[in-house]
Amino acid sequence: MKKALHHTAIALLLLSTPACAHAAEVNLNGVVGNRALVVIDGGKPRWIAVGENSPEGVKLMSVSGDSAVFEIAGRRETLTMGQGARVSAGSASTGARTVILTADARGHFFSAGAINGGSVRFLIDTEPHADHTTGHFVFSPPAVIIAAAGAGEAMKREGHEARNRKRMLDNPTMVDEFKGYRMITPHIEYQQKMNLSLGQRSFELIYLKGVHSEADTAVWLPRERVLFATAAVGVKRFPNIRPFLTIPDILASIKLMRALNPEIVIAGHGEPGTTTIFDDMEGYCALLLERVGQMVREGKSLEQIKVGLRMPEYDDWKAKDRLPSNVDAAYRAVTAAK
Repeated sequence: MKKALHHTAIALLLLSTPACAHAAEVNLNGVVGNRALVVIDGGKPRWIAVGENSPEGVKLMSVSGDSAVFEIAGRRETLTMGQGARVSAGSASTGARTVILTADARGHFFSAGAINGGSVRFLIDTEPHADHTTGHFVFSPPAVIIAAAGAGEAMKREGHEARNRKRMLDNPTMVDEFKGYRMITPHIEYQQKMNLSLGQRSFELIYLKGVHSEADTAVWLPRERVLFATAAVGVKRFPNIRPFLTIPDILASIKLMRALNPEIVIAGHGEPGTTTIFDDMEGYCALLLERVGQMVREGKSLEQIKVGLRMPEYDDWKAKDRLPSNVDAAYRAVTAAK
């Protein structure tokens, strides 16, 4: 079951403040443009724009970088990402903060803070496939799930919920593990890029077109120079190139990620490494395109190419069963360029 709930994601538990009676509690969870993502009085995450008043009487006054100024119960409070304030009329805001590191029953670690006994988390989907998103219900609520645009529609189109409920019927031993299961699509879908900040640590979410799924995300930590390349590349592993994906798109995404100049690259599968992981994948794609292109020029059909193509340089790579689909993708690329 742990495999079924495996989640390639980054979960971020944000901070808050202790309670006081009859107060407005505001937590700043995100900043994009002139809008702030807030949780007010423990409710659902929502966006409010500069100048807008929430039904609870919280007004967003301004946004700057990773901070925002709110008017709460007649008082102005400046919050940075991950901070919260609780203000009651006629009193000063509370300001205590607590941070601990703890593991839950499944062994996941989070930077934790209390929101009147509750918590808020960001959970970042790096792709929408079921082995990455089935476990949403374990984290949300309270997690705010973020993914690249198109992730929610992909989950619905692939029928995740029906498939998982069938698995429960077919295997009664899984019922307890799936207790409370429901399909939860992302609350926030970003276009191209999204920045998140937690104190001194910032995360940049980068959309990767056509590398593994309909909505792939790389996660870049600029200060640490660490790049989670996710399923865009694997370490000594043939890529899973589905019919709607293209080798040119994969190479373009690798070029985009390489331009960040990361010191550490973490692939979707395999040990962390450096940009040599990109070198290996680019070299493989180039050789595959060259050999398939030569066989096309010799007049061979796709089926003949699949039978006759040899890539002995990559005999030590895993997932060899994917080579036929890789040949399909190379054939599409070569013939489209003719």
